[in-house]
Amino acid sequence: MNFKITINKKDFSAKLADSEPVRQLAEQLPAERDFKRSGNHEFFCRLGTGLDVSGQTGTSDIHKNGIYFFDGWKALSFVYKDMNISPYKVVWLGDFSEDVCRTLEESDGRISVRMEAAR
Repeated sequence: MNFKITINKKDFSAKLADSEPVRQLAEQLPAERDFKRSGNHEFFCRLGTGLDVSGQTGTSDIHKNGIYFFDGWKALSFVYKDMNISPYKVVWLGDFSEDVCRTLEESDGRISVRMEAAR
């Protein structure tokens, strides 16, 4: 599933997996949210409604340009550095099609995000 994600008024595209959590996320779109920096490797926002990730495999190894969901906080995350976040596990939802790392790294502690399903 293709998404259009606007970060601080700059457009990016993302290819997300064909999975139940992604379908549930798409049902919540379009949406505008503020994300905040965490751990110098990601920006995240808490979703009002979580995603059902039962049956999905979690990982502690995250990669830059990845989009993940952390069920413990019901948080959607955009990652800009490869790293291991053990003991935490997140569910990979997909990846940005372009490199968003510089945009995220150069942003202050918050970013404004608009997400919508791409046609």
